[in-house]
Amino acid sequence: MDQTRESRSMEKPEKAPESSLLSRIDTNGLLPKPPRQKRKRSPAPVLPENQHVLTPWLAEMLQNTVPISTDQRLHQEIVPYISYVQPTPQENIARQALREVIQKALRHRFPDGEVKVFGSQATGLCLPHWNRDMDLVVMTREVIPAAEKKRPLFQLSTILKAKRVTTDVRVNHRARVPIITFTSLPEFGSFNVDLGINNTDGPQAIAVVNEYLSKMPALRPLILIVKGFLSQRNLNSAAYGGLGSYAVICMCISFLQLNPSKRPQDYIDKPMETESLGALLADFMFYYGIEFPYAASYICVSEGKLLPKESAKWITNKVPDGLAIQCPVNPGEDDYVTENDVGKAVNRLDAIRDAFKTGYTTILRLSLANTSLLRPLVSLTQSTLDHRAHIKDIVDSGKLQDAVSPPPRHPRTHNKPAHKSVPQLTHTPPLSLPRRQPPPPSRPVPPPQYVPYGMGFGAGSVMGRNAYSSRDSGSINRKGSGFASGMHSSEPLYLPEPQLPAPHPHFDSEWPPRGRGSKTTRRSKTQSKRQRIDGGS
Repeated sequence: MDQTRESRSMEKPEKAPESSLLSRIDTNGLLPKPPRQKRKRSPAPVLPENQHVLTPWLAEMLQNTVPISTDQRLHQEIVPYISYVQPTPQENIARQALREVIQKALRHRFPDGEVKVFGSQATGLCLPHWNRDMDLVVMTREVIPAAEKKRPLFQLSTILKAKRVTTDVRVNHRARVPIITFTSLPEFGSFNVDLGINNTDGPQAIAVVNEYLSKMPALRPLILIVKGFLSQRNLNSAAYGGLGSYAVICMCISFLQLNPSKRPQDYIDKPMETESLGALLADFMFYYGIEFPYAASYICVSEGKLLPKESAKWITNKVPDGLAIQCPVNPGEDDYVTENDVGKAVNRLDAIRDAFKTGYTTILRLSLANTSLLRPLVSLTQSTLDHRAHIKDIVDSGKLQDAVSPPPRHPRTHNKPAHKSVPQLTHTPPLSLPRRQPPPPSRPVPPPQYVPYGMGFGAGSVMGRNAYSSRDSGSINRKGSGFASGMHSSEPLYLPEPQLPAPHPHFDSEWPPRGRGSKTTRRSKTQSKRQRIDGGS
């Protein structure tokens, strides 16, 4: 056995034959790139087991009403739950302040950009749970294609960290809708933010959703209770294959449009008067957990009915019985536009259907003897309540205002700090002494000679070199220039009068002497030679 292991360890792996490598070379003489490994998706967050499940809305429940059935009792508990999970005034102030901080931070990169809110916060359908809280988009005049948003998204990440809005930013530039996700600092509310650039579908959906909310009074309570139900089971994030907020809204709208249980219309139009929210919740769980034809039909909110999947070529879901929802905002004229499928990212449909089945079974088993009928379906954790208390504290105490508008910094001075005392003078400083007078000149300086402008150049060659080698002309250039050093050329030049030497007895009396090669010089030399000869004879 040991010899076999040693022989295997000594063997070298065989190299691929050259013929197989040559066959893989393309027409350009290059080998194909190796296949890129698919990035592993991080697991979905799990609710900590040590978190206590709480029902704080029971304190607001009316105790003097006697329910007749479990549906009525469930309705009476849903109403205070909806009231409790609505955003508080402090949460609205904190979210608005964070939006303004992000707007101010991105002003340098996008001067004409505007940070807008969309999603659940804009429609009032957000919940105070630990999942993402804010959906923002930067709308700019600059058209940035989705393939070129990588660089701007990384720039936004750097700016937000430099402005101390957050410390960690995740850039998801490979998603169908490129965004960045981050959590703001505690002084800004610790909100989970999704920020994109020029994502027009989100802001356009606000008007459509608000229109359905105004037409269907039962829609808002049903959406909030379903979102809370999915959130407690970690099935509410589209990034992890669950049902996102937009998909839940479309499913609730379609359910109320179809009314599969054939409830009276007053159950949908007047839910508070008829106390029908409990019955509608049970019907919703039964419809999407057991009855809905996932394999044959898709949801079309625009037409208010189910349509066969064979008629929609934009459905590209590899799972034949997957959830398909046509986007009511951008249905598209082209049947091959795959972005129209809102339910395309839902890949945990089996877990979602099982959750709805379990929820329906739980409602059937409810009893009036239970303290809370809603607790098995939806509840809140202690971390959620702590976060709401933190938001209330930073808003009421003024900490949020200090973080948004910090006091101006004083200009830096070079004076000594105030805590270091400067010793005071106890004696009178001495009087200032008179300035020292310059010594008198050793010899008189000849008066300067005025030379008009233009005669400075070459003056040295005309007046002779001896005049410029004198110490009296100390400020004059020694290179033959008529300008003093440092004097501007447009100013008149004053030169000292040169001291001319006496004429030589053997030369002519002309001054300055002419050059050696001149006729006068040769003639003077000949005359002096003759005079010496005549005198010698």
